[in-house]
Amino acid sequence: MKKNKIDLYNYTTILLGSFPILGLKKSVLAIILWAVFSVIMVISEKSYRLIEKKDKLNLIVLTSYYLAFVISFFFIEDKKLAMRFLEKNVAFLIFPLFMIINKRFFYESTLRKSITVFIISNIILASYIWIVILSNGYLKVMESDTYYNPIIRNFFSDISEIHLPYLGILFVFSSLVILNAIFSATKKISYINFFRCLSIGLLIFSVISFAARLALVLFIVLSVFLLFKRVSAVWIKISFVLFISTLFFLVFTIPSSKKRVDEIWNSKLILPNKTQKSEEVNFRYGIYHCVNLVLKENWIIGVGPGNVQKKLDNCYLGYTYKNYDDYSKIEYNSHNQYLDIWLKYGIFGLALFFVFLLWGIKNINIHYGIFLFIIMTAMLTENIFDRQVGVVFFTFFNTLFFINRRDYFEKSPN
Repeated sequence: MKKNKIDLYNYTTILLGSFPILGLKKSVLAIILWAVFSVIMVISEKSYRLIEKKDKLNLIVLTSYYLAFVISFFFIEDKKLAMRFLEKNVAFLIFPLFMIINKRFFYESTLRKSITVFIISNIILASYIWIVILSNGYLKVMESDTYYNPIIRNFFSDISEIHLPYLGILFVFSSLVILNAIFSATKKISYINFFRCLSIGLLIFSVISFAARLALVLFIVLSVFLLFKRVSAVWIKISFVLFISTLFFLVFTIPSSKKRVDEIWNSKLILPNKTQKSEEVNFRYGIYHCVNLVLKENWIIGVGPGNVQKKLDNCYLGYTYKNYDDYSKIEYNSHNQYLDIWLKYGIFGLALFFVFLLWGIKNINIHYGIFLFIIMTAMLTENIFDRQVGVVFFTFFNTLFFINRRDYFEKSPN
């Protein structure tokens, strides 16, 4: 096999890491083209002949999320809903299938370079959004930011076309990889570390500004972990503590962030009702209340993938709160991936879901550990796999991390 063919295959894989700035349509097109190239590799090089027993087991586990819905497809009455799910989540099948079958053609550097492209993409995206905001006048934008017109958040969501909790996850993962590079560098004071610090500052300031609360908490927790794991110098620890203190100050100072913090303090455990204004409603409490009611009757076998939203919507009908954002006008899912799986497949399905998530944990490296911790924590407050960006982010990097494990990786031929 010609080396340039392998190089091209790895370059196309690396370029998939730029999905944050490609947008939904271009990302889907890029994945389709990559899948076509993968099929060509499988056929032309007959890589399917080299599949081992462990490969077959890994394929079954890593594609199990998708396979479970393929089986459920025949029991779902709403076939349009089922087809949308199969289309949106096809990355759960494509990435594990082709990366494992063609694993001998991937370079050890492909994962690292893919992460680098991903980080650069996020930096470019954040920079562009801030250029747009500054061109509109930063102070003017801040003064116009209100609960009913969260203009800062709107800038980030509209330009990136990414739901903000997900954008926060992308920015934070990038920041933590950069931070680990800074802490691991032999020479701490250097030009490259200076630019790395600027990059972290840009990404985290963005997260604070569009107020992705969980993402910010994850950054603080994991950055402190990296600090004590990687750094022994006292002056660096002191400097970093001052940096974290600055973050806390900004969170309570920047209006767009402060409002989101105030929402937490002012929220009450009261079910949505007609006496409340929009800013007084605890939407998540209303969601989790209905999730609990549905699970009480269906916790063993679930209600099936096609019935979850119907069951929740039926429960939401009991709320008297009516407004532009009430439960009849916006489709509120379970806002917790674990609860969503439990509702769909029951308690045994949830147990198997954890096997699926943690299948690659053997010989885990620091970046893979950070990645899984971010994903699994974010699932506590979001249905990560309900949006295309969450599906691509998880499946692409999870599979690359998996085949790059020391006990599994095979060098590509020269």
